[in-house]
Amino acid sequence: MNEFIIKNGFISKDNSQIVGSLTATTYYGDGSNLIGVSGGFTGGTVTGATNFTSGLSANTISATTISGGTLYGDGSNLTGIVAHTTYTGGTTFTGITVNGNLTVTGTTSSGVISATTYQNLPTDIRVTGGTYSNGTATFTNNTGGTFNVTGFVSADTYVTGVTYTANTLTVSRNQGLSNLTATIGLNIKSGSVASGSFAGTPRTAAVTFTTAYPNTNYSITITGGNNRNYTYQSKATTGFTINTNANTALTADVDWQTIQYGES
Repeated sequence: MNEFIIKNGFISKDNSQIVGSLTATTYYGDGSNLIGVSGGFTGGTVTGATNFTSGLSANTISATTISGGTLYGDGSNLTGIVAHTTYTGGTTFTGITVNGNLTVTGTTSSGVISATTYQNLPTDIRVTGGTYSNGTATFTNNTGGTFNVTGFVSADTYVTGVTYTANTLTVSRNQGLSNLTATIGLNIKSGSVASGSFAGTPRTAAVTFTTAYPNTNYSITITGGNNRNYTYQSKATTGFTINTNANTALTADVDWQTIQYGES
């Protein structure tokens, strides 16, 4: 077996110098005795610290030559090494950490690149507090902005009164709110006309309702103490006229009653 001695940067056998590439499986030591070897290392593994006196360029060392290891030092002698790597062709990364700036040219999707933290996204706006006064709620968000919601009733609403007139129940409320009304049963009206109120030929008298009907769909009944053929005329929502169909003066009052059409 031939023995090669590495000494002072030269490979020697029988004190003769070999100039060219140094090819082997493993080189041990701190590498200081490899100074001066011309060419490059091919297919081998350098174990231990290795010193390079000349600069390394992209043509000498690249990302495809050294992988899976660690380079120590301040890197000042690694001139020409590209500081980034370009990946094309739909490369997918899983569980990686990017240190420094990441530049993406083209489009990305959730199936290609994902992360739990995104940079330079707009701030999420959320409500952080609010106040209420006189029917207006004012809300504050996390950016210091505010917005108002109006239309709230500023006080409790309650009933202030109830009346019942002519089959109509009326409920009044505070806050200036309109009254609530409900019709109970059929609307009935009744009254009496004094005998001296009849005049003319034949003698007639007008009846005026305190509250008008919504329409003229109501019936009329007329009775009196004097024997007359009482009829009505000029029927309206606000009243009607009683006709005694006689010229003789009445000596008794005349009663009348009206009721809306329908059943109850």
